[in-house]
Amino acid sequence: MLPYAGLHGNFLKTTCCSELFGEDYWLSLVFKRLVGPRVLAVRVAGLQRKPRPGRVIRDKLRIYAHCTSASSHNYVKGSITIYIINLHRSRKKIKLAGTLRNKTVHQYLLQPHGHDGLHAKYVQLNGRKLVLSGDDGAFPELSPVALRAGRTLVMPPMSIGFYVIKNINAYACRR
Repeated sequence: MLPYAGLHGNFLKTTCCSELFGEDYWLSLVFKRLVGPRVLAVRVAGLQRKPRPGRVIRDKLRIYAHCTSASSHNYVKGSITIYIINLHRSRKKIKLAGTLRNKTVHQYLLQPHGHDGLHAKYVQLNGRKLVLSGDDGAFPELSPVALRAGRTLVMPPMSIGFYVIKNINAYACRR
């Protein structure tokens, strides 16, 4: 259920409510549009380290892979979506390996908007503030940034990135 949903065909009144669509909403929207139900294995070199005695490692860089959602009209079957959560206070760099390295990647990078960090009222996608627009509360275009093949993925601190490798023709994702 959406906050302040109207009755009798008035689906949403946005004059007061644009800021109610916070980070959870935009994250869920991007996730739903890009991430399909089929989970893929991820192997990450350099993250597997052993904790010192008496110390627990909390993994602050989380990497997942799924087949791209079949309902996404921008991508064909066989595309994959990698999403990365960086909970570090510093940026992290990730290099794709194997056949993934040779493909163009579409980036959807979600970050807090403004200087309030995780307390920000708004979220930005690829540097653009996400807000409902117009009198009808239209959703903004969720446009990716195309990254050239071989480019290192840079994850800013406290961010979530979705990376679609289109036309990779992954066997597990063609079915």
